[in-house]
Amino acid sequence: MPQLQGWNRAGKSPGMPAPKTASRRHTAMEINMNRNIIPLLAMATLPLLSGPVHASSDDAWKRLAADVEAKCKTAAVAIENPAASVDPFGTSHYGLALVTGKPKGAKGLVVQICVYDKQTKTVEIGSELDPKKLGLAPAR
Repeated sequence: MPQLQGWNRAGKSPGMPAPKTASRRHTAMEINMNRNIIPLLAMATLPLLSGPVHASSDDAWKRLAADVEAKCKTAAVAIENPAASVDPFGTSHYGLALVTGKPKGAKGLVVQICVYDKQTKTVEIGSELDPKKLGLAPAR
């Protein structure tokens, strides 16, 4: 068997102490420390793994809310002079608003849910909801 220069068969370099073996057992404290660090490392790396984060300025949120309000009011064709209460942030994919007002050609108050797709910038409006069931009827 060929020998490497300066090394013997036991893997020792001449004049060097023998390597220490890994037969030492881990203490309970070392194991607990290793277990405790895993959740911390996971939490520290989670923001890096969650994909690109798009920071938005206050102006961008205001522009989004204004666009949701305008498009939802336009889509509420069954309501005279509709008013829109816009969720300031919506969901990650949708802008949301409650559109309220007097139904055209009738008395009372109606409420409709409006959903704004942030990607396509289009809206869909739900059917009329009973304001009494929502707790929105005026107090008598």
